[in-house]
Amino acid sequence: MVSFVVPAYNQEKNVAHCIASLFKCAEIYDGHCEIIIIDDGSSDYTYEVAWAAVGLGRHDNPRIRGKVVRHSANLGKIEALRTGINRALGGLVAIVDADSEWSPDTLASLVDHKISNRMLAVTGYVHPNGEGVEGKLIVNLQRLEYSQGLSVGRCAQSLDNNVLV
Repeated sequence: MVSFVVPAYNQEKNVAHCIASLFKCAEIYDGHCEIIIIDDGSSDYTYEVAWAAVGLGRHDNPRIRGKVVRHSANLGKIEALRTGINRALGGLVAIVDADSEWSPDTLASLVDHKISNRMLAVTGYVHPNGEGVEGKLIVNLQRLEYSQGLSVGRCAQSLDNNVLV
């Protein structure tokens, strides 16, 4: 089983898209999955939006487990991750930022790569899409940072089979 652990703090505008993308990944993945959202004491409607999105995803895909956990106060990302990982049932855990979306084939690709290469961990490539962002300068700067900085560094590290995640 793969457990998606999604810490979220004040992400009411993003978390539903994230959850929907994870349900799509889980739907086409051959194995079992669960999606765990941890609302880290948000002051907006993150919990309610996440709860509704998980309910909708489970309605359409009843074989995929989903749950939303709420911290009563903002404890920070590390504590939110700890909460999610402690509740995870899967032998594999995928950490997902609440403001991100996964392509439908991402999970299968990462798991296949991990298993076929006997890796301890795998990571994907982040591609900011910038939907709804006013003045796309920040998105273009993020794309440049990820493509030039992170990707080149990971490629160099992979030559020695050691990639810092």
